[in-house]
Amino acid sequence: MPVVLPESAIWCAVCSVARGLAHVHALGYVHLDIKPDNIFVNAHGVIKIGDFGQALEAGSNADGAEGDSIYMAGELLDARSADSAAQPPADVFSIGCLALECATAVCSAPAALAMPTPFELAAGGERWTALRQGALPRLTAAADAPGTAADAHPGAGWTYNRSAKLARLVSMSMMATPCDRPTSAELASMCAEELCIPPSPHLDVHAEPISIDRYLQAADSPDEQATHGSAEGGDDDAKIPTATDGGRNFKLSRRPSLRVIINKRIISARATNSSCVQEAAVNFAS
Repeated sequence: MPVVLPESAIWCAVCSVARGLAHVHALGYVHLDIKPDNIFVNAHGVIKIGDFGQALEAGSNADGAEGDSIYMAGELLDARSADSAAQPPADVFSIGCLALECATAVCSAPAALAMPTPFELAAGGERWTALRQGALPRLTAAADAPGTAADAHPGAGWTYNRSAKLARLVSMSMMATPCDRPTSAELASMCAEELCIPPSPHLDVHAEPISIDRYLQAADSPDEQATHGSAEGGDDDAKIPTATDGGRNFKLSRRPSLRVIINKRIISARATNSSCVQEAAVNFAS
């Protein structure tokens, strides 16, 4: 299957974001706008959390929260809920949405082939509500894994071929009840264990940073490494349009976002491996 991000890179991204949020939460604040566009990657592949414009002190009234509804926890928009105040579990839900989007980013095939397409996170409506009630797409073929294949592509019977561990991480992070979600520190610890990285004691902000480039390049062939390059990109990369973003051009800066990296790799996969759809169709048929 032509997935865009290797699973180890997703674990790395979630680990880095969760580490940063654990520090933010320990200081008594909630970010409230975690999404790929606000997760930046420096020239060394180290992930940084940006855009604290929506941040509030934990416990503050979140009524009228203006973060991106696509990644927003349901309780923040339910004035009747006792959990409607800004609390750390809302950020954890957003991490789950981010991980889900990364896990389902694929070099899509025509719908007629019944192959996976990127799972579209809704901004509202029934699909938005259903996702916050546990209707997740099936990420793995494991029998005990969360998710329903019909939610992603009725009758197709395929999955995104991710591990059961990643599927559970997404499911746990996006639990409907805030108190059922892991804390950001627990999430960071889970990811560090999966990546065989020593845990960061006492949320030490000076802990050794981890580079997503290491995991992206390890999974690429030499040709793909040359095409994708590092997270920083270059002059030519700045002219690459996004695969989504409503048709607008999104230029790579010297601190590209995770969104730009995903879109860049989708476009690169389509441009450098024109046979990906045919190969995927053959693999699916067999």
